[in-house]
Amino acid sequence: MKVDVGVVAELSDKPLDPDVPVELGSRAGELIGLIQLGKTYSMPFDKLYHVIYPYPTYGEVIWHAAHKAYIKKLEDNVVLKLLRKILS
Repeated sequence: MKVDVGVVAELSDKPLDPDVPVELGSRAGELIGLIQLGKTYSMPFDKLYHVIYPYPTYGEVIWHAAHKAYIKKLEDNVVLKLLRKILS
């Protein structure tokens, strides 16, 4: 799955691979801890939605992208699709 939020365009349903380097720009200090959290614990990207982020920082970019990935995962859930059909 590809998620686009501002200048962030990457990320998938797979856990963040600790062996794959992540390229960050001038605000890397704000993002590196969040990216490292996912890589260290092999978290799927959508799980980063549940992390508490400092506000206002560039870390919110990751939160917004993770939120979109989380919503997409919910929309693809077979049980929720069935319930949506039954209730509509």
